[in-house]
Amino acid sequence: MPTRNRAAFAACCAQRMIPNYERFQALSGWGDPSVLRRALDYPWGILSSDAATDRAGLKRHEAACDTVTPDMDDFGRFDFASAALDAAVAALGTLRCLETGEVDPAIDAATAARDSVDMHVQELEGLEPEDADLEARIVAHPLYQREMQHQERILAHLTGAPALTPEIVNQLREETLRAAGLPG
Repeated sequence: MPTRNRAAFAACCAQRMIPNYERFQALSGWGDPSVLRRALDYPWGILSSDAATDRAGLKRHEAACDTVTPDMDDFGRFDFASAALDAAVAALGTLRCLETGEVDPAIDAATAARDSVDMHVQELEGLEPEDADLEARIVAHPLYQREMQHQERILAHLTGAPALTPEIVNQLREETLRAAGLPG
C-alpha cells in the first residue's frame, strides 16, 4: 500500500481514539485533547490535497504530542489513562507514517486502537488477566469485533483505491469522525 494510504489508515485508527483522551483529560485534569486533534488535522490536510509533506510541521506536531502523552507511572490510577496513552501513540504513529513512509508506525496506530478496545472490554466485563479464556472472550466481544471490522473496512477501501484522492480522504475522515461521535 502506498505511504499516503498507510497514513490515511493510521489517521482513521487514531481519530476514533480522541474521545478516550478527552475522557482521561476530564478525569485527571491533565493533558490537552486539542493537541492530538491538531496533530491529526495536519496529516488529514496533507492527504486531502496534493501538498508535499512538510517534515518541520510533522516534527512540531510530534513534539507537541509528546508533551501531552500521559506517563502511566504518573497517571495509571486514572480511568482512561491507558486509552489516552494509546490515543497519543496512534496520533504519533500517524505522523511518523507520513514522515517516514514506513509501515510500522501505521501498525502502531492500529495496534494502539485494538489494545485500547481490548483494555476497555476487560474493564467493562470485569475480566481477570489470569482467566484462561481471556483472549477468546475479548475477541468475541461486540466492541472488539466492531473495531476489527472498522479497520478491515478501511484497509479494504484503501488497498482497493489506485490513488488516494481528496474525495476518498474526505469520505474516510467523515466516516471515522461519525463512528467516533466527533463533529466533522
